[in-house]
Amino acid sequence: MKGWQEYRFGDLVHFPPKVALRRGDEYPFIEMENLHPEQRHVESPERRKYVSSSCSKFAHRDVLLARITPCLENGKIAQVKLAGEEVGFGSTEFFVFRAKAPLLSQSFLFYLSKSDLIWKSAVNSMVGASGRQRADARFLKQVPISIPRPPVQRKIAALLSAYDDLIDNNRRRIALLEKLAEDIYREWFVRLRFPGHKKARMVKGLPQGWALLPFSQLVIVNPPERLDKSEELPFVGMEDLSLTSMFFTSKQTRRGGQGAKFRNNDVLFPRITPSVENGKRGFVMTLAAGQVGFGSTEFIVLREKIIGPEHIYFLACSSDFRKHAELSMTGASGRQRVQEECFSFFLVKTPPPETRRQFSEAVRPCFSHIHLLARQIDHLTKTRDVLLPRLISGKLSVENLDIQFPPGLTEELDAAPTATSNA
Repeated sequence: MKGWQEYRFGDLVHFPPKVALRRGDEYPFIEMENLHPEQRHVESPERRKYVSSSCSKFAHRDVLLARITPCLENGKIAQVKLAGEEVGFGSTEFFVFRAKAPLLSQSFLFYLSKSDLIWKSAVNSMVGASGRQRADARFLKQVPISIPRPPVQRKIAALLSAYDDLIDNNRRRIALLEKLAEDIYREWFVRLRFPGHKKARMVKGLPQGWALLPFSQLVIVNPPERLDKSEELPFVGMEDLSLTSMFFTSKQTRRGGQGAKFRNNDVLFPRITPSVENGKRGFVMTLAAGQVGFGSTEFIVLREKIIGPEHIYFLACSSDFRKHAELSMTGASGRQRVQEECFSFFLVKTPPPETRRQFSEAVRPCFSHIHLLARQIDHLTKTRDVLLPRLISGKLSVENLDIQFPPGLTEELDAAPTATSNA
């Protein structure tokens, strides 16, 4: 391809980059579970004291790539988002990449890392015992890479970033809508400030007409479903679920049907440690009408019976419900699982039918809007994933595309992290 030059990957990146941290000081910390395959940026949810040099170290805009199975195969790759010149550290199981200017743009490096040129090469380089295999850094540094001139890199990165920006914006809107619906749930069912609460008479700690009922009486747990084992069906793995949101996506389809089976409006609740403690959850909403999907055997599927799906979702996310599930867990250390019998002993403040109906009507618009945003994300993701390999390989040229950069974006895309020196 005209204007493209071949290098070894190690000639294009600082791998790992040098980052100066002082022992005993606190810095932003990122662990493996903070990376999501479908999110470009990763932010630090906490600060920790730096005590060991064996961890990974990074600055704002460095690229993290999981090097261990199954996280690497699942596509855990992200660009660090920190404040200004801040630096941080994280899991020992990250490779950290930083572009060598002026050969390589940092944003282009992120998409290069997500392409088969680097990601698939890392997967193919894995060595070690079964279940604990890791990518080989020395092999990865020798991978031959052809790249275009920096202006073309910036144009490719800008085009792909436009899709990721739209996806991120939709995710933020989903988070706001979910928070709004959760606030209504808490107001009605935790604080008991439901419509008409001022006139309600309290009887044994409950509003008149309410009942204290076992969760298993209100919800269908693991509803039976039949699947055609020869048909390709949507598959959801535990890694697809979010720690903070009902929304999830999955690119997989599989045959066989071994695992949890679900339909739209079902709630997915993990049964295994540490997913229960970490808060993993999902609300099924992107299947076709009438379609049945299936997923990990480590899901418990919760379906509407007496209380509605929105009520089930927020109840399953509550700290009381999760703590109750955790206390029921049995099994070997590190592989403990929730016992489904525990749901018979979790009592729920259950409102009468009219209040349940009013709650569904109050929050359903939020859920419907989230569904629309989720479908948009699915479309944007598929389009980006079609474009990415063709642009990175040069099969699709951007030379003649008229992409207008906002003021300052070109410089931002081309800049490498400057928090520390690589000298």
